[in-house]
Amino acid sequence: MLVMKFGGASLRNTEAIRQTARILDAYRSQTVLLVVSAMGKTTNALEQLSGLAQNRKTEEAWLVFQEIVAFHTDMAKELFPDEGHIIHQEVAEACEHISRILQGIILLEDFPDRTYDRIVSYGEILSSRIVHRFLEEDRFPIHWKDARQLIRTDSDYKQADVNWSLTQEQIETELQPILKEAHWVITQGFIGSNGQGRTTTLGREGSDYSAAIFASCLKAEAQIVWKDVPGIMNADPALNPEAKILSELGYAQIVEMSYFGASVIHPKTIRPLRNAGIPLYVKSFVHPEANGTKIERDYVDLSVSTKSIKRRQSLIKIRQRDFSFWQSNTVAYVFRQFDKIGIEPRLTRISGQVLEIVTDTEEAHHVEAFLGKDEQFEYEISHNLELHAMLLGESEGRGFIKEELQISETALMQKNAQSFFYLK
Repeated sequence: MLVMKFGGASLRNTEAIRQTARILDAYRSQTVLLVVSAMGKTTNALEQLSGLAQNRKTEEAWLVFQEIVAFHTDMAKELFPDEGHIIHQEVAEACEHISRILQGIILLEDFPDRTYDRIVSYGEILSSRIVHRFLEEDRFPIHWKDARQLIRTDSDYKQADVNWSLTQEQIETELQPILKEAHWVITQGFIGSNGQGRTTTLGREGSDYSAAIFASCLKAEAQIVWKDVPGIMNADPALNPEAKILSELGYAQIVEMSYFGASVIHPKTIRPLRNAGIPLYVKSFVHPEANGTKIERDYVDLSVSTKSIKRRQSLIKIRQRDFSFWQSNTVAYVFRQFDKIGIEPRLTRISGQVLEIVTDTEEAHHVEAFLGKDEQFEYEISHNLELHAMLLGESEGRGFIKEELQISETALMQKNAQSFFYLK
């Protein structure tokens, strides 16, 4: 039993969908759950039209809507020239749902998070419908299943938490019997539903996480993520032409890399796989015969150091006005207030009188909602920094650090036995 995930870049046009079918052809004898993302930049477009509608830019919103409709309609027409094929009705119905939600946003001049989740979910619905019908045409005995009937969550729209016991129950009763009989099922990443049956989403780029949820609940042999990269590399090849493919990584190592800027795998993906002992393979969509990267075990000895960069970071330096040292209860108070206003510290350091916190610049702009009104503290913020994170290879770790520090403008550094972080 395998769980495979194909992302938006792997489904961006009709040739990519045909390549997906060619890849899957090698697995016909297996039992496979296929998890797909929205095609190309569809989720971004759905977000854009919603924002335009909320800001009463009605004409512009409908233009973006028409672009979304045309993109998926043209895709369906190219893959299925027969105008009577059922896919054309399915695409039209999904687009009609988007239209109704958009009309509601315009009419009510309101765009709550629950409406965001409803409208952006249709990227995955459209993608999975088109891929499903194409694989059927290619003689795959594949069933389409709505992930909202399987993954159960709380009502924290846009960043819903999974209700694991209910999700396990739904997958066992609604999905496993189909897989046992038909062996092939396609569903969507990124989406689920709450206790009232309302659509929820798991956070942007959450399709990797969805696949891991399914893999864990199904006790899959492995999860394979197909990407438009040859595997996980020790640096961004766009910045470092000498970047190397890492044939193996540990669960803990990929979590660190993902959390601090490597965008290949969503950070939440690893926990369910690691807890279930399921290996994760990151393989090339373009060259599927290549080995890619295998992730299992907690740590793997790396022969080379790896580097991730997370941009648009802010450094917040907080002092107490009465010149007090930082005590645990005061630090806890600051973090509770940050949690209330949605600031998630990514890196922290405490000295005698300064509490330093690194967070996303978008979040840091809200800090004055707390610090600017609390007379106990004074603060300063440096915006638009880069957070550099390194996992140290056995052979070159020390030299790598020295070289990096020589060219950095270091505002904050943290180091442990296996990793190293600094702002630049």
